[in-house]
Amino acid sequence: MLCQRCKQKNATTYYTQTINGEKREIALCDECAKELSGGFDFFDPFSFSLDNFFSQLLAPHTKAVENHSGNERKCPVCGTTLSEISRTGKVGCPECYHTFSSALMPSIQRIHGQTQHTGKVPRSAGTSLRLQSRITELEEKLKQAIGEQRFEDAAGLRDEIASLKEQVEHHD
Repeated sequence: MLCQRCKQKNATTYYTQTINGEKREIALCDECAKELSGGFDFFDPFSFSLDNFFSQLLAPHTKAVENHSGNERKCPVCGTTLSEISRTGKVGCPECYHTFSSALMPSIQRIHGQTQHTGKVPRSAGTSLRLQSRITELEEKLKQAIGEQRFEDAAGLRDEIASLKEQVEHHD
């Protein structure tokens, strides 16, 4: 099989990407695979560097937060700059996410598919928190149903939200 990028050399690397359940496959020659991976050699696991990986993801956004004077903005809590985050792939503290949100969020969106954590709620967190999380989820579905003019679905979601809110009030 020929490389699907250069269409000249034999494909030796097969890359599969799944985003939101949609699977995409591409066959590449060694040169195109290295070029697209930022120099990562698939056959040499020691060539992979998280620093380079995050640096490439953040590079297009690092200029977005520079001041017009050319001085980079620093996190007010830890003093980390976006260049440092780009170079190391690590934020200095939680405040860095707020300080550099305009530059970090597009990369986080690309990596995770979303920018808000919606993980599981621990059992120890309690019923009230789980109910509140479900209400938030249903409210998003309600907005979508209304936007798509699915009013019967919206009515059902509205009723379910009202029921859950009653449960939260009785549980507190």
